[in-house]
Amino acid sequence: MLTLLRVPLLTGPGFIQPQLETLKSKAPNGRCGKMSGFGATEPTDQQKALVDEALFLRGRIIASYAQVEFLLADLVVKLDLRFPYVIDARIKAVKKIAERPGYEVYKDDLDRACDAFDQFDELRHFMTHGFLSLTMDTKGNHQFEFLRYVREGEGKFNMMSGKTTIERLQQAADDIGEYVSLVIRLFERIYREKKLEPKAPEGAS
Repeated sequence: MLTLLRVPLLTGPGFIQPQLETLKSKAPNGRCGKMSGFGATEPTDQQKALVDEALFLRGRIIASYAQVEFLLADLVVKLDLRFPYVIDARIKAVKKIAERPGYEVYKDDLDRACDAFDQFDELRHFMTHGFLSLTMDTKGNHQFEFLRYVREGEGKFNMMSGKTTIERLQQAADDIGEYVSLVIRLFERIYREKKLEPKAPEGAS
């Protein structure tokens, strides 16, 4: 049975305080140095190591999300011969499949998988579309910030800021990785029991 993962972070997977921000300059106070990505200061080896690890974790999170994103679409394509493009449409289609005769045995697990997937949506948007910067003080304390624009309607938009640390990113990557492993096992069971995977031609090795 699929078990929902805990979300141990303060206001969302991986982030300390997602919030709306207006565009403004942030002058250093003499104790902190910010790596903006524009080469204002030469990063230290410690800063480079933190950024490299953050980029690695960023890739893990994006790749994990993509695994489930594909499986949701794949199940619908196999059973309905149509491709729901947006995520909400995929989730809705999979939940409808779970109500069909013969698939109701998977309903609880599929519903939980879809509901849990939604918890990672904001994180995925920041990882995929966010501009990354690192701030570090002289004691080695650090904070990453992801910035991205969101549309609020025709001609309206805002900048979103998500702040985090390497430890929280690691936890987020571990959480979504564990979730993906559970989802893959669930879909493998459905495909096997419902014989949804195409069979190899006779004599093929």
